[in-house]
Amino acid sequence: MVFISNLEVTHRGGHGDIWYTLQLTEWRPLVVQEVGAGTATVQGTVSTTGGQKRADTRAIPSTYTVKQGDSLWKIAQRFYGSGSQWRKIYEANKDKIKNPDLIYPGWVLKIPAI
Repeated sequence: MVFISNLEVTHRGGHGDIWYTLQLTEWRPLVVQEVGAGTATVQGTVSTTGGQKRADTRAIPSTYTVKQGDSLWKIAQRFYGSGSQWRKIYEANKDKIKNPDLIYPGWVLKIPAI
């Protein structure tokens, strides 16, 4: 297999002849070596494309103080990597949050583990 690394187009002759010059480069598959992994005690795991799991070393704090402009979606995005996980934070703080669309700066929210 090859891919085109350079293409030149020129007009020659007076009759509308078009000449193409192609430079082809051989395609070679990428070979990735696997490296053995050690074990660790962690909070969760992160999936890789090979189906293997690797340690999630990100530490999730137990509380977070709300700042101006924050929303449950933004806080979940920050700590869980997905804003759609906002409901976990809401459920853990139902005693304080009456409406999930209204949180206020200075509130200290519990952040549950993954």
